[in-house]
Amino acid sequence: MPIYAECGGYMYLMRSMVDFAGAEHEMAGVFAARVRMTERLQMVGYVEAEQTEDTILGTAGLILHGHEFHFFRRGDGGGRADRPSAFTKLSSGAQYAAGHRRGNTLGSYLHLHFCRMPQRGRAFCGGVPSMGQIILVTGGVRSGKSSFAERCAARCAAESGTAVAYIATAQIYDAEMQLRVDLHQSRRPADWTTYEAPFSSENAIREAGKAHGVILFDCVTMFLSNDMLQYSEEEQERDSFARHVEARIHALICAAEEADATTIFVTNEVGDGIVPANRLGRLYRDMAGLANQQLARHAEKVYLVTCGIPVDLKKLAEAV
Repeated sequence: MPIYAECGGYMYLMRSMVDFAGAEHEMAGVFAARVRMTERLQMVGYVEAEQTEDTILGTAGLILHGHEFHFFRRGDGGGRADRPSAFTKLSSGAQYAAGHRRGNTLGSYLHLHFCRMPQRGRAFCGGVPSMGQIILVTGGVRSGKSSFAERCAARCAAESGTAVAYIATAQIYDAEMQLRVDLHQSRRPADWTTYEAPFSSENAIREAGKAHGVILFDCVTMFLSNDMLQYSEEEQERDSFARHVEARIHALICAAEEADATTIFVTNEVGDGIVPANRLGRLYRDMAGLANQQLARHAEKVYLVTCGIPVDLKKLAEAV
């Protein structure tokens, strides 16, 4: 992960900072140097900075433009050899070595004018790992949520020119479940790739993300049911079981964010119905509600589907 630090951020990455009273304060220690606060302005004005070595902003010889304005003076620690830039003060022509670089971390007192050099911003962002987008689709039974999620996946794939992966979490134990699976399969386009992943579904997300720009995960509550039923009643009743569920959902979120893809999670509003008559049903309802909240916090968009009509919940929440 590249890190670029200007002025105050640059000082934060130093070994330490000495204040007006002479007291030394420990800083992050990324750069092996100390800075000292002064009552007199140390530098002000426009600067031309030549990169003397390859950095996260570009190759050696690159000219950057910006300005300096600070009351700090660098103290001991770090030699001239670790300075990645040669600054020229435009008002006087004074030249001096400046900044620090350590691996993919670059810092200096220079405030870069990125609007003048948009390509530098693009160069920096090109080194930042991509983070996958998460969309959450929720609703009750037969609300139309899966159909909407399928349309959403097809639209996202068409807009980005990528393929769709379908992660199926259901297990077939009876004829009723077979009918539900058959219905979903009949709606699925032939060119979608299906991953059967009732348990370690985060691994399927990572695998699907290697070759697909859109991942449709249907569904979270079935995944949760599969996971919960692996544990005994005694284990389910422990206070730590909620943390276990949180960890399993966190694994799905991490896999989705690491993938260079849009992941659409389909889930159910289990708690919108009657109170379940048995202990396991009530526990499942509670865990599903917590899992949905956790996913929603990380989702860029959250849709509630009722009577086949999707509503953008986060857009509505902006007015609250």
